Amino acid sequence: MRRIHLSRWDLVPTLAAVVLLVLWRVWAVDLPDQVPVHWGPRGVNRWEAPAQVVGSGLILAGGVWLLMTLLDHLPSWFGEAGMQRYAGMLLPLRVLAPTGMILLFAFLLAQPRMGGTALGLGIGVLMLANLGGVVLMLLRLPGAEPAASAGAGLPDTGRPEDWKGGLFYVAPSDPRLLVPKLDGLGWTVNLGQPRGRWLFAALLGLPLLMVGILLAL
Repeated sequence: MRRIHLSRWDLVPTLAAVVLLVLWRVWAVDLPDQVPVHWGPRGVNRWEAPAQVVGSGLILAGGVWLLMTLLDHLPSWFGEAGMQRYAGMLLPLRVLAPTGMILLFAFLLAQPRMGGTALGLGIGVLMLANLGGVVLMLLRLPGAEPAASAGAGLPDTGRPEDWKGGLFYVAPSDPRLLVPKLDGLGWTVNLGQPRGRWLFAALLGLPLLMVGILLAL
């Protein structure tokens, strides 16, 4: 059974979500029926009720956290020995990215109190959170592996004929779910395996589902 191992740092987005909910309830009396959430060349072009703002923020941030958590566990779930080193590498980004998103939506709620400053602060917090997550993630990159011994071979990228267009690996006879890419930079999903097709569909479908839910709110 595949298990998800969480860090205490994964509580940070949860705490940010609690802050958003508390602010929503505390400010409920003073909040207008609609707050601006999207701007175009001519100014505000979309308004939402405060409850929709809160719901959108929680759904978007929760979806990002879930997607990054699943991606972070792929090396430990399905990877070969060389991939185990990368498990948990996304931890800073999976914590800071959704936290920044939630805080952005909190600043959207604060617009009636703070005016246009709230939007600028929210965008700034989101950018800093994502930048910090990327920097910390890069710092967590494992160092280079020791030089291969004389008898060791290169990573097994499968048969050349199983690579379609040099991008997609389709090998029903290969039991591996993840295989090294041809250029040696990262791994790709084996679309020849049913579970590989399910994983590929999930990685594509989850972001689309999140966008669809947000548009339907």
